Amino acid sequence: MPATLPRSLFFYLAIGLGQGLLLWWAQIPGLFEQSLASLAWALVVLALVGGLGLQLLAGQARVRGALVLLAGLAVLMALITGWLWWQTRPQEAHGSSGATLLRLSWGLAAPLLAYIGLAIILSWPGREHGRLRYQDLFRHAWDNGFIVLLALLLVGLFCLLLLLWGGLFAMLGVGLFSELFSSTGFMAVSTLLVFAVGVRMGYENQRVIGLLRGILLALCRFLLPLSALIAVLFTLTLPFSGLQAIWETGHSTAILLSLVYLNLLFINGVFQDGGEASAYPLALRRLVEASVPCMLVLTVLAGYSAWLRVDQYGLTPQRFYAVLLVLVALLHSLALLWAIRPGQVLWLGSLRRSNTPLALLVCALLVLAHSPWLNALEVSARSQLQRVLAGEGEEQDAALSYLRERLGYAGVAHFTALQARLEAGELFDEAGRAALLARLQNAEQSGPYSAEPADPQALPAGALEWIGAAEDDALQVVGRQQQEERCRYAGCLLWAVDLDDDGANEVLLLPTRHYGYKLLFFARSEQGRWQVAGRFDSVYDTETLIEAIRRGEVQRVRPRYQSLQVGEELYVPRQSAE
Repeated sequence: MPATLPRSLFFYLAIGLGQGLLLWWAQIPGLFEQSLASLAWALVVLALVGGLGLQLLAGQARVRGALVLLAGLAVLMALITGWLWWQTRPQEAHGSSGATLLRLSWGLAAPLLAYIGLAIILSWPGREHGRLRYQDLFRHAWDNGFIVLLALLLVGLFCLLLLLWGGLFAMLGVGLFSELFSSTGFMAVSTLLVFAVGVRMGYENQRVIGLLRGILLALCRFLLPLSALIAVLFTLTLPFSGLQAIWETGHSTAILLSLVYLNLLFINGVFQDGGEASAYPLALRRLVEASVPCMLVLTVLAGYSAWLRVDQYGLTPQRFYAVLLVLVALLHSLALLWAIRPGQVLWLGSLRRSNTPLALLVCALLVLAHSPWLNALEVSARSQLQRVLAGEGEEQDAALSYLRERLGYAGVAHFTALQARLEAGELFDEAGRAALLARLQNAEQSGPYSAEPADPQALPAGALEWIGAAEDDALQVVGRQQQEERCRYAGCLLWAVDLDDDGANEVLLLPTRHYGYKLLFFARSEQGRWQVAGRFDSVYDTETLIEAIRRGEVQRVRPRYQSLQVGEELYVPRQSAE
């Protein structure tokens, strides 16, 4: 049984309903300008983190200190989310790979930050003499993970049943259920309601959660000797094989860190809260102790491997995250090295004192790595700028291209600032400034996101306008997802034209700056909703097409050879080149 009884089902459902409605609201097409979308998603994260914390606190939800900590965690994560959403908004003329990576990074870091933070918050009411009990931290850290996994499993099964429901009735020609179950509002509200029920089920069934925890910890006890043996044997082989083979792999840092982090997981799984560590067989304890210095060696090698590439090519977001992982692994390895010192009453007993500060340090690093000052794009942009100033020739061109096209707004800002400083005569001598300015102009004109648009009337990024009469509200036709994907770098025009002679217009989506991507057209479904109906392939110059539409020079042409249909299978002819 849980230490405190869970609140009523209504309490959990009320939180889930509020979260679902807020998530639905944030996804309504056309509701927000881009400047307000970041605020909407910040509120969603605030509700998700705060709501989950209240659900896990359950009977302890009135403990003032825990509520203050929970509010602080939720607000902090909401602020980071809002800033990141704004920082990674579509740009008018620059690449988005860096922005996408930053969103992905926060998508992985946010659950980890919430996981650590919620374990500390749930342990707050049981502290002794102002200090958190390690036993509580251990229990909540593992139990929270299994409760959330159980809730996610319930959501997954629920969605599969809905998919089956919709498919069965679709076979009978009833598409109502499929339309309902695929709608944004229904999925947002229903999945979070089911997730809330799953959290309560997990909280009520502590025996099941304890059983799952015991199974996973048993796996750690079984796998630790093998991973420790691998670390020892690999380290002992290095003096004979040399290190050159490691540097030549190109991904040595990832491989070495994977082994180190697996060992860290298994060792902590065996140590648990300290009560079971002494029961581990003596021979296996000695093997684990032998692997700890090896882990330190592997971490140093991983760090050196990352440094070699940073020294040669500068920091990139991927190398920035690799450096952070190396730092965390190094600190944990040093803590383990201290924990195996002789003379301790409890084997690895000092982990009780080191794990909590290290977890808090990880939280601090996660926050800083997604802050306006020390995020991966900003730090990488500074590094690439130094490469530009110190390099020459092809190295300088590569750094300029990477700075402008791969590092989002941070890279563009540093690129623009460098250009302004050169024009103001602040850097180099006159010949050096002229040469570098020429390289900057070449980077603007030769990259895939050139500074001068192919169409001088290109619309601002994200804008939607009609050519001729409007068929409907633009966002109702295109939808927010297609708007972000197709109109990210320059706005799009919509043209209503009847492509199938049924008396109803389809809508062609035309980016005002185009790089050879397929052109989509939209049609109304039987329920009256706009959806993607098809595409035109191999269209490389929408600017010419747009001008032809405006001049009335576009004609519809029936295919010379019609398609054949057998049941639901369609045979489309492909005409031979003459």
